[in-house]
Amino acid sequence: MRAIFSRLPRVAAQLIAVVMVLAGIHMPTAAWAATVTPGTPTISGSTAVGSTLTVSEGTWDPVDTTFGYEWRRDGVAIDGAPSNNTYVTVSADIGKPITAFVTGTSESDTASAETTNSITPIGSFSISPAITVTGTASVGETLSVDLSGVSPTPTSASYVWNRDGEALDGAVSSTYVLTENDAGSGISATVTVSKTHYNNSTVTTAERAATGTFITTTVPTIT
Repeated sequence: MRAIFSRLPRVAAQLIAVVMVLAGIHMPTAAWAATVTPGTPTISGSTAVGSTLTVSEGTWDPVDTTFGYEWRRDGVAIDGAPSNNTYVTVSADIGKPITAFVTGTSESDTASAETTNSITPIGSFSISPAITVTGTASVGETLSVDLSGVSPTPTSASYVWNRDGEALDGAVSSTYVLTENDAGSGISATVTVSKTHYNNSTVTTAERAATGTFITTTVPTIT
């Protein structure tokens, strides 16, 4: 009998219940308990770490269903995550799909559904101390880029060396040998660091003043 009533719209089932009571027909309370039909829950929010993700439950039946939530990281329940419909992502979530398992309860019935989408948080590099150019800034000497302040360690980096703010053709390695043309100019490097599940970060270093080398010649004399 409960199966029959559970397929009826909630209002219709309640009206039938009233009629049966007035007619002296009594049914067990369980017969009128509504079966919960899950909706289609989804997650919204930014991929940036530290953002708030929010679950939209979708349309469940009956409409007075109450909800509980379990937030999951890569399919595993997140320890300490709140049991409400919002979650603030943390660094441990970087690169891991975040979902939520929603449980709906109404009277004596319960149903569950997992969110149909996931959000994978993306991290950002921390750079401290700043990326710098190291080495002796004299013609003929080699300059290098120091990435020791970049965290986490990037998996790749690209370089462009600059003279007085203008990119130098072909100077795209992690080191640069100063030439006579650089003497008296400011030399810097523009560096882009990359890592999977992290936003690329591009930084131009402070300039180093390149110095030249004086050439001493012997002036001829008349004797």
